[in-house]
Amino acid sequence: MTKSENILNIILSMLVTFIIYYVSIHYCHKLNYSKFLELFITTFSIIIGFLLTISTLLHSIRNEKMEFIRKSGGMKSLNSSLKKSIYSGFIAVIFSIFTFLFEDIFKNHQALIYPIFFLNILSFLISLNFMKTFLKIMSTE
Repeated sequence: MTKSENILNIILSMLVTFIIYYVSIHYCHKLNYSKFLELFITTFSIIIGFLLTISTLLHSIRNEKMEFIRKSGGMKSLNSSLKKSIYSGFIAVIFSIFTFLFEDIFKNHQALIYPIFFLNILSFLISLNFMKTFLKIMSTE
């Protein structure tokens, strides 16, 4: 993933987090973040499983694009991006679980939940970008 993609992911995550904050402050009396985080835990569990399957496939797939990536030394970058996606997913799940463990703190200080939202959205975008790259590699065009 390039530096510009990283910056775009951060900006998009901040924008979505701000929109969630704005809507929750102006239109909700009480933010119901638990369902949101439950959805992220479920989604990331599926994504992490998919990414781990991809890691196995990357070393067994033989097509022109993969051969080019191997010969040009791009496997290190591809593996690095895959690891970043998996690790960010695990971190998002851990922080989401953390919010459930200390739910009373987050209920009393609702502003603390927004960094968790930001982290989840950022992790989702990182994973999505890797899957987009993988699908480009796998396309038969």
